[in-house]
Amino acid sequence: MVSTLLSHGWKKFTRSAAFNKEVSASIFLGIMAIMMVGYTLALGFGLNYIITEGLNQPDSFTFLNMLLLYYFVMEFVMRYMIQNVPVLDIQPYLHLPLKRSRIMHFLLVKSLAHVMNITVLLLFTPFAVTVVARNFGASGAFSWLFTIWLMSLCLHYSVILFKKRLDDSIWGLLIFVLFFSGLAAADYYQWFRLSDVSAALFAAAADHSFVLLITAIVAGALYLFNYQFFLQGVYYDEQPGQAVSR
Repeated sequence: MVSTLLSHGWKKFTRSAAFNKEVSASIFLGIMAIMMVGYTLALGFGLNYIITEGLNQPDSFTFLNMLLLYYFVMEFVMRYMIQNVPVLDIQPYLHLPLKRSRIMHFLLVKSLAHVMNITVLLLFTPFAVTVVARNFGASGAFSWLFTIWLMSLCLHYSVILFKKRLDDSIWGLLIFVLFFSGLAAADYYQWFRLSDVSAALFAAAADHSFVLLITAIVAGALYLFNYQFFLQGVYYDEQPGQAVSR
C-alpha cells in the first residue's frame, strides 16, 4: 500500500499542469536544504569550541543544557511558520479496499520527512559524541541525544494539531501569544528561570534513561492523538452510507 500511495503522489506531481514550476521550486529548495545541512553540521562540530572558547564557558555541557528549552521555543516558532499540515487527497481511495487506518499512519509517518526533524540530529550529534559521551559514556550520550530528538518530534506533532485545530481561530492566536508571553514574564519577574529547569532536565536525560522513556511516551501519545484526529476527519468527509474499512 505504501508503494502505491507514493507512486500515486509521484504521478500527481509529474502530471501537474505546473510541473515545470514545481520542479524548479523543488530544485531550489533542495539546494537550500543541502546548504542548510552543511551549515548545521559545521555548527554542530564547532559547538563545543564556540561555547568554551568563544563564550568563555568552562562547562559546555551545562551551558548548552541551560539553552535547550529556549531552543525548543524557537523551534516551535519556526515550525509554526514553515511546517505544513500533512494532506492527502483521500477521495480517490474511498471506494478501494484500503484500510483508512493504514492511510492515516502513512500520512503521519510521511510527515516526518521534514528538514526540522533532521536538523536537531545534525546539530547535536557531534556534541553528543565528543562531549556527552566523554562524561557520561555511550549510553548517556544516546539517552541525551534521543531525548532531544524525541522532544523535537513532540513539537512536530504538536504543531500539526495546533495548526489543524486552532490556526484559523482567535483561540489559536490567543494561546500562541499567551504561551510565549507567559514564558517571557516568568523569566522577567523571576517566578522561575527556564534555563535552570532546562539544565536540570537535560542533565537528568544524560544520567537517567527514564527521561528518555517519558519523552518517548509523550511523543507516542501525540502521534496517536494526531492519528485519531485525522481518522475521525476522514469519516466525516466520507459520503453517507459508504462502507468503512478500518
